[in-house]
Amino acid sequence: MTAEKITIEPRRKNYESDFDFMLWFVREGADGEPERFFPDYDFTGVLSSGRRFVFSRKGGRYVNCRREGDGLRVVCDNHGMAPGGVWLKVTAELPDGIYPDGFRREVSNAPSGIELVRGSGDGPTEMEVALTVPFVFRSAYDMAVDAGFEGTETDFRRATAMMPAAVDVLRQVGALTSDWAEGRERIASALRAQGVDASATDSFDALAEKVRGLRLAPEADPVAVSPRQYGGRQTLLEFMHNNRRAGFPGMVGVELYGLTDNLHGADAYLCSDGYASAEGGEHEFDEEHSAHYVIHYYAKEDYQVPTYDKCAGMIVLGGRPALPAFGASNMAYFHTYDCKPVMTGTLMTSNILRELILHGLEENPHIIVHSDGYLSFIDLPDLRVARNRIIFWEGRLIEALYFPCLEEINTTDNVIDQWRNGIRLEAPRLKSITRGTLVALSASIPHICLPALQSLNGTVASNCAALTEIELPSLETMTGGTVASNCAALTEIELPNLIELGNATIASGCYNIKTIRLPNLLYRRVIGDNGFFSAGINSEVDIYVPKLKYYVANVGINWFKDNVILHIHLGNIDGGNYRFTDRYDNTNMTVDVLPGFRSTLDISHCLLMTAENLAALIANLGDNNGNATLTLTLGAANIAKLDEDTIALAQAKNYTIV
Repeated sequence: MTAEKITIEPRRKNYESDFDFMLWFVREGADGEPERFFPDYDFTGVLSSGRRFVFSRKGGRYVNCRREGDGLRVVCDNHGMAPGGVWLKVTAELPDGIYPDGFRREVSNAPSGIELVRGSGDGPTEMEVALTVPFVFRSAYDMAVDAGFEGTETDFRRATAMMPAAVDVLRQVGALTSDWAEGRERIASALRAQGVDASATDSFDALAEKVRGLRLAPEADPVAVSPRQYGGRQTLLEFMHNNRRAGFPGMVGVELYGLTDNLHGADAYLCSDGYASAEGGEHEFDEEHSAHYVIHYYAKEDYQVPTYDKCAGMIVLGGRPALPAFGASNMAYFHTYDCKPVMTGTLMTSNILRELILHGLEENPHIIVHSDGYLSFIDLPDLRVARNRIIFWEGRLIEALYFPCLEEINTTDNVIDQWRNGIRLEAPRLKSITRGTLVALSASIPHICLPALQSLNGTVASNCAALTEIELPSLETMTGGTVASNCAALTEIELPNLIELGNATIASGCYNIKTIRLPNLLYRRVIGDNGFFSAGINSEVDIYVPKLKYYVANVGINWFKDNVILHIHLGNIDGGNYRFTDRYDNTNMTVDVLPGFRSTLDISHCLLMTAENLAALIANLGDNNGNATLTLTLGAANIAKLDEDTIALAQAKNYTIV
């Protein structure tokens, strides 16, 4: 069908305020004119300005929205979006029998006309957004009947299911048809924005002729590219979207403080007051305009982002831009969108930057932000591998950090270093810390949860004074490193799925740790300087390892004070080898086992064991008769505490006491 373009008058709301608006779905009516309707299919909507806000209807259940007549009331409560133009993306699941799952996904993506500002906005005026969406009037079966198919709808579904190649062809043809229609509309829309009469019904040849006649801006008509063209102030991102150019895949928009700018380093330029040039040189802005923008256009996918001594902010859009080391920049914001940026050095060393949004950045070989005291918002939605610091020093206005795609930390440094005010850190997909530390010297964070972390060879948290809880429900292997180091408020660590502990330490320098629970730990095989914990423990500590099967280590538990009492709780393992000691032969350890435990056991260094402790341990030993004699190494001091009946019981179970 032919979609009608609906222009929405911008509405301004303070970005910290809740707001709601009506969303109208529009389709082509029987007379060819647009008409409102309410869809009977499921849909998901995403509003985005820095961060995302989601509303949806799934199976009749509405989330963050409700139906009102033929419209949808969207309620943006605690939305968390940043200042800027709000983009609206709606994904609809349209019933369509030619697809294996019975649905065809359609996506509509356009500016909503809503602008979030730092000021007071437009007040309580109700906002409306009209969205043109495709609508299925006839099913695939109906169309097949029109083409001569004589079977039932069940026959049709069975036939298409038996011919995956044919279904794939239909899918490809449908996608091409959709792309053609969408492409014509986008070209026509861009032409109309430049004052050219164009329609999505024009042929491709006709549209091509009109595109050939375009210049960067219409002569003598600066209003066509003015930020006031829609009756309100455009954001820089909107200005860039409205002025994208074929043949220039990369563009950089700069918001300037002054009335003049020296254009340099790009293939073409466009200024917010209509000036266009391919030559560069000095440009003086029209004083009428409150905001002064310059767009730098680049003819190649790979281009170098320019540096400015003084500018209010910068947005990078498209291509594969090389990000410079900006140094002590005066920018208040820096954003990248729809591109694959590459870092060439430390991005920002700034005390001015307020907002940093880097879409497309998949890894950071250099520090992203160094010494920033006023950064209040950072968004790295595509960062997959952290290879250097993300925040180093300060970051005191950021309350939360969210890394939705971060999967690996592989650095010799701290990823989050000296984060002063942060209270929430989320990395839901982080699977491994190969090297380095996730967060260090961050005094405010109380809780860390890494639900997907499976392997650890680095450190999760170091010197985090307020940290009281660490959740690592998927951690299976520690080949090295430490879960927590010098986190004084931490009292308990539980790793429910840890299976193997290599040359690693669960806790180091966590002075008030009281409990370590490792319910599924099977192996502790590496001989090395690390163990369950080390360095300056102040209290009694219980260590629960009910499934531990192999524990052969010269150093199991080390670097703790003489007044610390350690209680090791073993399970009923059948087979294994255990030796408990520490670097300084500390004697303040006790060991107990569950009934059925059958293994060699060396607790000769555990001199805190009482006669009652020893008797209970021997009583719980499993019967070893019929097998090779096992050795229970108690040492002379502990043997002296045993009575003859206890020794006889151990011998009756086929144990030798030495």
